[in-house]
Amino acid sequence: ALLAYGGGCKFLASKNDQTLFALLRARVLPVYSRAPTGGTPYLLANANWVLGELAESIKGSVGDSAHAGLLKALATPDNEDDVSLAPVRSSAAAAITTLLQASCWPRDWTPLLTAVVDRCAAAEEEDEAGRAFALIE
Repeated sequence: ALLAYGGGCKFLASKNDQTLFALLRARVLPVYSRAPTGGTPYLLANANWVLGELAESIKGSVGDSAHAGLLKALATPDNEDDVSLAPVRSSAAAAITTLLQASCWPRDWTPLLTAVVDRCAAAEEEDEAGRAFALIE
């Protein structure tokens, strides 16, 4: 369903804000409440992508919730099962970048900057550290 929401982002963006916000609150943002243990990496990456696709339409309290969820996904460590969550972190970084470019600013920059610094320090791959660092450029 998340792929359908992202694929239909132009249609959804043409609807009134309340319809879009209700959809995000009911179907997309709850994915982050189960992260990192309850959500699968594919589900988290798709939710990140949807938020990035709809970035131009996200405002206000939904923007705050979007930033909080994306920061949670960005800070998600790899799990013990040797499953890399690098795609989740990468899609979260891309969605955060898109939100910032769409002038959807977080109320408090401290969590974002802390997450970026922590992700750069914890990154095992240079490419992943570069994606996280690109957020503050």
